[in-house]
Amino acid sequence: MRRLGLFLVFLAAARVRAQPIEVVPVLPPSIELPAAAAAAPISPMAASALAPPAALSPDAVAPALPAAPAAAAAAASPSRLRSIAQRLFTRTPPPRPEPPGEAAVRRNLERGLAEVSATFDGGRAQEGLDLADAYFTGPRAAAWFAQNPRHAEPRARALERLRRAELSMMADYRSALERSRLPRLQAEARAAAESGAALGGAWRETELQCPGSGHCAVRALFNALRAGTLARPRGSAEDFIAAARRLLDRPADPRAAAALAPLGLTPPRLSVDDGLDPAALSRLAASLGLKVESSPAPRGDAGWSALFMPGRENLLSMRLFHPAHPLSPAERRAYGRDYRLLHHETYLLGAFDSRLAGRRLYLVQDSGSGATLMATAEELSALTREVDALSSAKPR
Repeated sequence: MRRLGLFLVFLAAARVRAQPIEVVPVLPPSIELPAAAAAAPISPMAASALAPPAALSPDAVAPALPAAPAAAAAAASPSRLRSIAQRLFTRTPPPRPEPPGEAAVRRNLERGLAEVSATFDGGRAQEGLDLADAYFTGPRAAAWFAQNPRHAEPRARALERLRRAELSMMADYRSALERSRLPRLQAEARAAAESGAALGGAWRETELQCPGSGHCAVRALFNALRAGTLARPRGSAEDFIAAARRLLDRPADPRAAAALAPLGLTPPRLSVDDGLDPAALSRLAASLGLKVESSPAPRGDAGWSALFMPGRENLLSMRLFHPAHPLSPAERRAYGRDYRLLHHETYLLGAFDSRLAGRRLYLVQDSGSGATLMATAEELSALTREVDALSSAKPR
């Protein structure tokens, strides 16, 4: 029995010596979390997660275990020996060590998910879209997750949070659209303008743009000129669009078209019917003696109300979702969303304090829906990425 006791104690000490040393691996350069786009940098907290942890010295060894006294082993009772043997032979083997960098990458993904969730929960939906794109859904991030499928679980949680944000943003737009259709709110907006209590312009109808066209920016500029005092457009909205085509449209280069045709590709062209980028909008405004200055969307009633000032009109550059534009199953897997992200331009017409709604409502002419939306400050902040302010380009 004494020999059996000594053998079991010796075997237990040998198994303890065999336990691997827990070493935090250095994050290799080939495994990194995609960085945010230049327009929306990752916050310092998230960026710090990319720094590799300090590595232990390569010559570190396991500390030697003191030998068990023979007297202690001899004094062990049979029941004590059975207990030692049971723990010894029923113990689960230690987990296999993780590949290098796995712990650091996992921590970074969890921080990214926490940051995305906090941004959406804080009412900063546009910033949340940028962070989700940088961490989980952008082209670089999607390619990284495709190469590292073992990290699919945190990405799945991020996509679920993004889908909840989609539904929330669609509900914000739907609320503003439903208010715009209520005759009693329309009458209240008109009365506020007549009494001088409203900000900006009075409520008015908004024409629907040609379905399927990209005329929202041209229409928003036309609505701003018609309502304000910066310049007066001549003719109808269609006349204004035709003039914009003559100024901006550029056909595709015939030589490039001939070279790309065998490949089934077409060269880029500039067409007002496809929509305007910021440079084209600025050029169109400059032709009218105006300049465009962009700034982040404000938050709260004080910020939105401060936009109304003499000599300035405000276009709203929006990013939103609409149930009429769902993604295909393949696109959902690629982008991590259920609906297409729409870039849309509208005109901030005015604002009034609604007794019926119990708060200040903002009038937004939206040619995409053919309505003059009535949105709250929170809804506008959720849907608007930038404010494109129009003012005279001539020095005063």
